[in-house]
Amino acid sequence: MCDKMFLKKSKFRGDFIMMSEKLTIRFGGENDIDLETLSASLSATVCTLKNLADNLINENDFCKFKVLNIEKGSFVIDIEQIIQLAPTIFPYVPTVITAFKDILKIRTFLKGLPPKGFEQQDDKVKIINERGNVYYADTMTVNIYNNIVEKGMAEAVKAVLNDHDRTDLSYEFDDGKGSKETINLDRESLSYLSTPQDVEKFNKEIEENEIITVVKVNKPDLSGKSKWGVTLNGSKIWCSISDEDFINKVHNNEIHFAHNTKLKIKMIVRYKEANLQNNKSSEIISQNIAKVYEIIND
Repeated sequence: MCDKMFLKKSKFRGDFIMMSEKLTIRFGGENDIDLETLSASLSATVCTLKNLADNLINENDFCKFKVLNIEKGSFVIDIEQIIQLAPTIFPYVPTVITAFKDILKIRTFLKGLPPKGFEQQDDKVKIINERGNVYYADTMTVNIYNNIVEKGMAEAVKAVLNDHDRTDLSYEFDDGKGSKETINLDRESLSYLSTPQDVEKFNKEIEENEIITVVKVNKPDLSGKSKWGVTLNGSKIWCSISDEDFINKVHNNEIHFAHNTKLKIKMIVRYKEANLQNNKSSEIISQNIAKVYEIIND
């Protein structure tokens, strides 16, 4: 395993920094673990890490995750991240595993309840939980903390909670430079973290608009691990689909997409309103297809 930082020359992009971090997941309890528990929890975790990577890593940069070993006892799974970042952005961008850790801290801080307060303060976001306690989170981490990440982390926890032979779940974060931090979740914590929240409603400045419209499908998400490419009002966008009946039919190959397939849908658009005083236009936060009413193949 690589535990040092290396520099590599590139005539196209200059110096790069390669670093390695490690996330160790321990499933507490019996030595033998149900395969469904292991598969569901690991799959949800890796999908969450990939989603974070999509939001943090430039398309020309490099990021991969490996399952290094599984040990009996607590079933330790090591996920290695090797990432290349341009030095100019390296100090300002959290790594994927660091972002995962920070979001896990936010989730445990809120204990499955929406925040009482949510306020932007310079490079930090002030979060107040139901008990009035305050937690300061990194702004960039909060910006990429979306409902897909929330759902993935909840699914990983729920898989362990549903296995009554599991006593707890712990995450150990190793930054590769000698610093380690562990977050342990007992069954009570697993219980309130197993239900995903609508995190995009945390920020009170975000408005929501519901529209009924027709979109053209450009690139369907057949694997269920990315977003859908569609054309909305002449503009190509990427959006999520939360209509489970429709998604199940897609994954069961009950729906076939042609070059001109259209969907009649209900879309939820979340956005920050324009700030005329600061000369800022409206900012779209997310676009989600909540319901697919009709599939149109002309």
